[in-house]
Amino acid sequence: MKKVLILLLFSIMAWSAQCQFLIRKVIKSQKANEQEKNQTVSHPLDSAVYKTYHHVKYADLPEEVKMLMDSLKCGKIDAVPGEQNTQKTNMDYGYSIDLNDDGEPEYVFCCLQFPHGPCNANIFARLDGRWKLIAVNFDGFSNEDPMVNIQVLKTRHKGFHDLFQHEQVMEFEGGVYRGR
Repeated sequence: MKKVLILLLFSIMAWSAQCQFLIRKVIKSQKANEQEKNQTVSHPLDSAVYKTYHHVKYADLPEEVKMLMDSLKCGKIDAVPGEQNTQKTNMDYGYSIDLNDDGEPEYVFCCLQFPHGPCNANIFARLDGRWKLIAVNFDGFSNEDPMVNIQVLKTRHKGFHDLFQHEQVMEFEGGVYRGR
Protein backbone atom coordinates (compact mmCIF):
# COMPACT_ATOMS: atom_id res chain seq x y z
CA MET A 1 0.00 0.00 0.00
CA LYS A 2 2.87 2.33 0.88
CA LYS A 3 4.46 1.73 -2.55
CA VAL A 4 1.17 2.55 -4.27
CA LEU A 5 0.86 5.82 -2.33
CA ILE A 6 4.47 6.76 -3.13
CA LEU A 7 3.91 5.93 -6.81
CA LEU A 8 0.69 7.94 -6.78
CA LEU A 9 2.44 10.88 -5.09
CA PHE A 10 5.27 10.85 -7.67
CA SER A 11 2.72 10.64 -10.49
CA ILE A 12 0.85 13.64 -9.09
CA MET A 13 4.09 15.58 -8.71
CA ALA A 14 5.14 14.77 -12.28
CA TRP A 15 1.69 15.68 -13.59
CA SER A 16 1.76 18.92 -11.56
CA ALA A 17 5.16 19.88 -12.97
CA GLN A 18 3.92 19.18 -16.49
CA CYS A 19 0.79 21.30 -15.85
CA GLN A 20 2.90 24.15 -14.49
CA PHE A 21 5.09 23.98 -17.59
CA LEU A 22 2.02 24.14 -19.85
CA ILE A 23 0.48 26.99 -17.85
CA ARG A 24 3.72 28.98 -18.06
CA LYS A 25 3.87 28.34 -21.79
CA VAL A 26 0.27 29.56 -22.29
CA ILE A 27 0.88 32.68 -20.17
CA LYS A 28 4.08 33.47 -22.09
CA SER A 29 2.21 33.06 -25.38
CA GLN A 30 -0.62 35.32 -24.18
CA LYS A 31 1.86 38.00 -23.09
CA ALA A 32 3.61 37.84 -26.47
CA ASN A 33 0.26 38.20 -28.27
CA GLU A 34 -0.70 41.16 -26.06
CA GLN A 35 2.64 42.88 -26.69
CA GLU A 36 2.21 42.36 -30.43
CA LYS A 37 -1.28 43.90 -30.26
CA ASN A 38 -0.03 46.89 -28.31
CA GLN A 39 2.82 47.67 -30.67
CA THR A 40 2.42 50.92 -32.53
CA VAL A 41 1.85 51.04 -36.24
CA SER A 42 4.97 50.32 -38.23
CA HIS A 43 4.07 53.33 -40.37
CA PRO A 44 5.09 56.74 -38.95
CA LEU A 45 2.13 58.73 -37.58
CA ASP A 46 1.80 62.45 -38.18
CA SER A 47 1.31 63.83 -34.67
CA ALA A 48 0.82 67.40 -35.95
CA VAL A 49 -2.53 66.43 -37.47
CA TYR A 50 -3.89 65.40 -34.04
CA LYS A 51 -3.33 68.96 -32.81
CA THR A 52 -6.12 70.05 -35.19
CA TYR A 53 -8.66 67.80 -33.38
CA HIS A 54 -11.75 69.54 -31.94
CA HIS A 55 -15.02 68.12 -30.60
CA VAL A 56 -17.88 69.33 -32.82
CA LYS A 57 -21.63 69.30 -32.34
CA TYR A 58 -24.13 68.90 -35.16
CA ALA A 59 -25.32 72.50 -34.72
CA ASP A 60 -21.77 73.76 -35.39
CA LEU A 61 -21.43 72.05 -38.78
CA PRO A 62 -21.64 73.92 -42.08
CA GLU A 63 -25.21 73.76 -43.49
CA GLU A 64 -24.11 71.70 -46.50
CA VAL A 65 -22.60 69.03 -44.22
CA LYS A 66 -25.85 68.91 -42.19
CA MET A 67 -27.89 68.47 -45.38
CA LEU A 68 -25.55 65.72 -46.57
CA MET A 69 -25.78 63.94 -43.21
CA ASP A 70 -29.59 64.28 -43.22
CA SER A 71 -29.75 62.82 -46.74
CA LEU A 72 -27.81 59.80 -45.42
CA LYS A 73 -30.27 59.59 -42.48
CA CYS A 74 -27.42 59.96 -40.02
CA GLY A 75 -28.65 60.14 -36.45
CA LYS A 76 -32.04 58.59 -37.15
CA ILE A 77 -32.01 55.06 -35.81
CA ASP A 78 -34.61 52.50 -34.82
CA ALA A 79 -35.05 52.70 -31.05
CA VAL A 80 -37.22 49.58 -31.06
CA PRO A 81 -37.62 47.31 -34.08
CA GLY A 82 -40.51 48.65 -36.11
CA GLU A 83 -40.62 52.04 -34.35
CA GLN A 84 -38.85 55.04 -35.84
CA ASN A 85 -36.78 57.15 -33.47
CA THR A 86 -37.09 60.79 -34.52
CA GLN A 87 -34.30 62.05 -32.26
CA LYS A 88 -30.94 62.85 -33.75
CA THR A 89 -29.29 60.59 -31.21
CA ASN A 90 -25.68 60.75 -32.28
CA MET A 91 -25.33 64.14 -33.87
CA ASP A 92 -23.28 65.67 -31.06
CA TYR A 93 -20.60 62.98 -31.14
CA GLY A 94 -18.32 64.26 -33.84
CA TYR A 95 -15.00 65.94 -34.28
CA SER A 96 -13.06 67.93 -36.78
CA ILE A 97 -9.54 67.14 -37.87
CA ASP A 98 -7.47 68.52 -40.76
CA LEU A 99 -6.53 65.49 -42.87
CA ASN A 100 -5.05 67.44 -45.79
CA ASP A 101 -3.18 70.26 -44.01
CA ASP A 102 -5.17 72.98 -45.79
CA GLY A 103 -6.31 74.70 -42.60
CA GLU A 104 -9.95 73.62 -43.15
CA PRO A 105 -11.33 70.79 -41.06
CA GLU A 106 -12.71 67.50 -42.22
CA TYR A 107 -15.59 66.21 -40.06
CA VAL A 108 -15.93 62.74 -38.54
CA PHE A 109 -19.41 61.72 -37.29
CA CYS A 110 -21.22 58.52 -36.37
CA CYS A 111 -24.04 57.56 -38.66
CA LEU A 112 -27.00 55.28 -37.89
CA GLN A 113 -25.75 54.36 -34.41
CA PHE A 114 -26.28 55.34 -30.80
CA PRO A 115 -23.94 57.98 -29.30
CA HIS A 116 -20.97 56.03 -28.03
CA GLY A 117 -17.54 55.03 -29.09
CA PRO A 118 -16.28 53.15 -30.88
CA CYS A 119 -18.70 53.41 -33.78
CA ASN A 120 -18.68 53.34 -37.53
CA ALA A 121 -18.22 56.89 -38.71
CA ASN A 122 -18.33 58.83 -41.93
CA ILE A 123 -15.71 61.40 -42.88
CA PHE A 124 -16.84 64.54 -44.71
CA ALA A 125 -14.50 66.91 -46.58
CA ARG A 126 -14.78 69.95 -48.82
CA LEU A 127 -13.64 68.97 -52.32
CA ASP A 128 -13.83 71.34 -55.27
CA GLY A 129 -15.91 73.78 -53.21
CA ARG A 130 -18.54 71.21 -52.12
CA TRP A 131 -18.84 68.98 -49.06
CA LYS A 132 -18.60 65.28 -49.88
CA LEU A 133 -18.49 61.94 -48.11
CA ILE A 134 -14.89 60.66 -48.37
CA ALA A 135 -14.99 57.62 -46.03
CA VAL A 136 -17.88 55.37 -44.99
CA ASN A 137 -18.15 53.08 -41.95
CA PHE A 138 -14.76 54.12 -40.67
CA ASP A 139 -13.74 53.40 -37.07
CA GLY A 140 -13.57 57.04 -36.19
CA PHE A 141 -14.08 57.02 -32.44
CA SER A 142 -12.68 55.51 -29.28
CA ASN A 143 -13.88 55.57 -25.68
CA GLU A 144 -10.88 57.62 -24.62
CA ASP A 145 -10.20 61.32 -24.81
CA PRO A 146 -9.54 62.49 -27.41
CA MET A 147 -12.15 60.41 -29.20
CA VAL A 148 -9.97 60.16 -32.31
CA ASN A 149 -9.51 56.55 -33.29
CA ILE A 150 -7.96 57.08 -36.71
CA GLN A 151 -4.24 56.70 -37.19
CA VAL A 152 -3.07 59.48 -39.50
CA LEU A 153 0.16 58.67 -41.33
CA LYS A 154 2.85 61.01 -42.60
CA THR A 155 2.49 59.61 -46.12
CA ARG A 156 -0.03 61.29 -48.42
CA HIS A 157 -1.97 60.66 -51.60
CA LYS A 158 -3.81 63.29 -53.64
CA GLY A 159 -3.22 65.84 -50.88
CA PHE A 160 -4.71 63.83 -47.99
CA HIS A 161 -2.79 61.96 -45.32
CA ASP A 162 -3.00 58.19 -45.55
CA LEU A 163 -4.90 56.52 -42.71
CA PHE A 164 -4.12 53.22 -41.04
CA GLN A 165 -6.85 50.94 -39.75
CA HIS A 166 -7.39 47.21 -39.37
CA GLU A 167 -3.85 46.43 -40.51
CA GLN A 168 -4.54 48.28 -43.75
CA VAL A 169 -3.34 51.58 -45.19
CA MET A 170 -6.18 53.71 -46.55
CA GLU A 171 -5.14 56.05 -49.37
CA PHE A 172 -7.12 58.98 -50.74
CA GLU A 173 -7.86 58.30 -54.38
CA GLY A 174 -10.68 59.35 -56.68
CA GLY A 175 -12.27 61.51 -53.99
CA VAL A 176 -12.51 58.78 -51.32
CA TYR A 177 -10.33 56.76 -48.97
CA ARG A 178 -9.61 53.26 -50.29
CA GLY A 179 -7.71 50.34 -48.79
CA ARG A 180 -4.54 49.28 -50.55
